[in-house]
Amino acid sequence: MTIAFNTIPLIINTPGSYIEYDTSRAVHGLQIQPHDVLLVGNKTATGTATSGAVLPVPSADDALVLFGTDSQLYQMVKQYKAVDRLTPVWAIPLTDLMGGVAAIHRWTVTGTATAAGEIAFYLSGRRFTAPIIVNETAAQVVTAAVAAAALLTDTPATVTDGGTGFLTATAIHKGVFSNQIKLGVNLNAGEAMPAGLAIAISAPTAGSGDTDHAAAVTAMGEDQYNTMAVGVYSLTEIAKIVTELESRESAMRCIEGVVFGAVCDSAANLATYAASLNTSILCVTGYEASASCLTPWEVAAQVAAVNAASVQVDPARHQSGTSLSGAYAAARGTRFTRAQRDTLLGLGISTIRASSDGRMLVDRLVTTKITNSSGLSDLALFDLSPHVRTIHAIRYTIRARIASKFAYFKLADDDGIARPKVATPSVIRGELVALFWEWFYAGWVENPDQYMADLLVERDGSDVNRVNAIIPPDIINSFLVFAGQISFIR
Repeated sequence: MTIAFNTIPLIINTPGSYIEYDTSRAVHGLQIQPHDVLLVGNKTATGTATSGAVLPVPSADDALVLFGTDSQLYQMVKQYKAVDRLTPVWAIPLTDLMGGVAAIHRWTVTGTATAAGEIAFYLSGRRFTAPIIVNETAAQVVTAAVAAAALLTDTPATVTDGGTGFLTATAIHKGVFSNQIKLGVNLNAGEAMPAGLAIAISAPTAGSGDTDHAAAVTAMGEDQYNTMAVGVYSLTEIAKIVTELESRESAMRCIEGVVFGAVCDSAANLATYAASLNTSILCVTGYEASASCLTPWEVAAQVAAVNAASVQVDPARHQSGTSLSGAYAAARGTRFTRAQRDTLLGLGISTIRASSDGRMLVDRLVTTKITNSSGLSDLALFDLSPHVRTIHAIRYTIRARIASKFAYFKLADDDGIARPKVATPSVIRGELVALFWEWFYAGWVENPDQYMADLLVERDGSDVNRVNAIIPPDIINSFLVFAGQISFIR
């Protein structure tokens, strides 16, 4: 018999027509992997969601109800959805650690106004203004500022009158991450302090006690999340997520993903932070500690959205130059220089830069994987796109192709005889060659001659039911740098 059926038996005694479906030839082209996003952050007491549960979040309005007004996780969802509205988003809400401390930040107002004007206050990317009249005292300025701040929505801190000229911003959440809220005053052009008044920003009362993220790891189960963003920057808590995602990267699990975080600090402190990181599944964005910038958890969510939206179109395409929605850079004169950004990138910290109108742009997204287990330089998985995201996509297409084309097949040695539902090493090799050309024309790989020469497919010497393969695609690279010399003649 030359036709092998999947469900119709060889012997049928009852008359009739029996027709089955075979979908193994129905799928053409690359099978693109479904993409799920997971955001992990803290909720407030007003949120209706159960802490530690995985929940679908269709919209920012849903997040507001689930996680609470002004909650970290609501802010993350809102910023993610501002960039990517189509990808399914899931979230794991966490509750502030019992005994944790919320950071307290302060503006200190002194003097009495001798001229009218307006003061612009900044709170991690939120701007509110207090009108000033002649002879207005510091205490009156604080009162006006509190009233203006009350109109803010999804704010990371509550602004109150701290007495004796103190304008206090108490973080909504407890934890070390609450120290990353930044205060500012009159940061943009045209903003000036009315004569007679002065405002200083003092060091905050530090927050402490980040929520244990082990519960989030447990809640993830075996479901795949291709993109994650977390609201903390604690190395201890980040390590729990990294350990899980590195396990998911293994050949025995194949449910890989990339986690995004962010930190705002000085270039020197970011370099120190980077020294403790070295993994291909973590992308940390470092940027200036400026009150005109969004909080790190909002930046992490936006950068995750930029990358997730892009890789679903083309995993090999970089995102350099992509604008973050509603995010503004530090004021001129306080931004990282090109040399500082270059150094941070070399240390495995992704960077953002300012556009001509002050908006934030993705500079370059890299992983923290810069050395091998011996501590020597290893940049094989340095660029998030194309390198990491493309090999994730390639692995998925290989698994999908083998599963769809060779379901219920038998296995034999190469003998030159074609038989239905019988795979041989050369037949499988042919499918991997065909798959290469699909990667090639999609712009994921290059150098076909090298691939054909190095591709190896063979039957296992011990397990007769197994085929082993070395699949050696040369991943395409990004055009990021052009260097030229103008050799002029006069």
